[in-house]
Amino acid sequence: MIDDLPWVWILSIWASCQTLVGVYLITNKNRWGFMVSLTNQVPWVILAFLTGAYGTFILSAAMVILAIRGWRKWS
Repeated sequence: MIDDLPWVWILSIWASCQTLVGVYLITNKNRWGFMVSLTNQVPWVILAFLTGAYGTFILSAAMVILAIRGWRKWS
């Protein structure tokens, strides 16, 4: 099964850690958290494709839109 492969676990840990870093930066009023959040969608999309969690594509698309919106509206 694909979930048993070590690289899927590594990719999921990387994506989770990157998500936490992005949220941490945003909550510390650091604009770069939006860029981390934007680039963070790449591993999530890869994981969604590999594991068949196709609903994650919708969430990733929404997160990309929100990250771009947050970056542009930062004052």
